[in-house]
Amino acid sequence: MIIDTVRISPSRIGILIGDKGHTKIEIEKEFMCKIHIEETGIVTISSEDGFNVWKAKKGVLAITRGFNLSEIKRLSKDDTDLLVISIESMLGKNKNTLSRVKARLIGTGGKVKKNIERFTGAKIAVYGKTISVLGHIDEVAKAKHAIEMILNHKEIKNVYKYLENIKNTEGEF
Repeated sequence: MIIDTVRISPSRIGILIGDKGHTKIEIEKEFMCKIHIEETGIVTISSEDGFNVWKAKKGVLAITRGFNLSEIKRLSKDDTDLLVISIESMLGKNKNTLSRVKARLIGTGGKVKKNIERFTGAKIAVYGKTISVLGHIDEVAKAKHAIEMILNHKEIKNVYKYLENIKNTEGEF
């Protein structure tokens, strides 16, 4: 039996469990594992298969970061991953900086975030002091680059140029 743990915010336990336990049950089915949740936020994941434990751990993190159940089920595929970027570790703890960068990443009416998702195919969730990206490993890499451009204070028009270049060169090898 392979066992791993992850700590989540106790305020997110209800989201992980879901209505009548539905979310937790679906994650257990999808990743062929067992999940035990303590009220302190410690989540224990166990399975006979270490890969399932690893993927289920990412699923737990994804659901508590704001992804929906159908999105996290993509993680059961070998070529799909979740990346969690700490804004704070890159830019410091200044609340004004964190708010400004999150606002730039999301954009007016969610436009910037939606465009990154549309051009890369990855899904993005902004929660607390983190930005999470879920998708095929190539999609995650492309979205990560666009996000890092924003975190490094690049102009949004340059981020869009990068994204358009991705779309224009897709399939060229």
